[in-house]
Amino acid sequence: MKVWSILRWIMTPRSKRPASGPFPPNTTWVSFGETLWPSLSLFGRYQWQAQSPDFSPTADQKGESLAAGLRAYTPLFMGGSNLERTRQAELEYQKSLELVDQAERAVRVALKTDYLDAQEALERALSQNTAIAQARRALDAMEVRYRAGQASQLDLNDATLSLQRARLAHVLALSDYWTSVAAVEKTTGEHFKESVP
Repeated sequence: MKVWSILRWIMTPRSKRPASGPFPPNTTWVSFGETLWPSLSLFGRYQWQAQSPDFSPTADQKGESLAAGLRAYTPLFMGGSNLERTRQAELEYQKSLELVDQAERAVRVALKTDYLDAQEALERALSQNTAIAQARRALDAMEVRYRAGQASQLDLNDATLSLQRARLAHVLALSDYWTSVAAVEKTTGEHFKESVP
């Protein structure tokens, strides 16, 4: 690539510049961030300075300076900085793997907890079915005794309250069961196959 073609591209208005820039199309660039090879360059600088209240400085009110030299660059420690960046990237990678492992463990624990909660709620619901049947039989017996005059209204109300409490406990157990089932299905993405009370 010649310098004049780059300069010509820079001087061209933006609307007329080719999309590929001053370089041939499909040019592949590889960047290493820093120069890895020693380099040698020349530099020069000329400076003129003047101070005058009337913009016409005399010889003693102006000064000139000239600097020129040769600059050598040897990247002795570039490998160390690249190695450090590589180590930092490896640490970040290991950290991300650890975060993935922690997330997987948290999901497993949550899934197991929800599954056990569903099992426990199912057992409670099944046991409440038995309690409801017993409370129903007790209420029937109390109604017979009440009609026969052997039990008071308070006894009948107590039997009815016991039946309602057993039904409420059953409904609460079913609510806990279906909440846990929904949590399991949300975590696994699959249908929870279990006996439904």
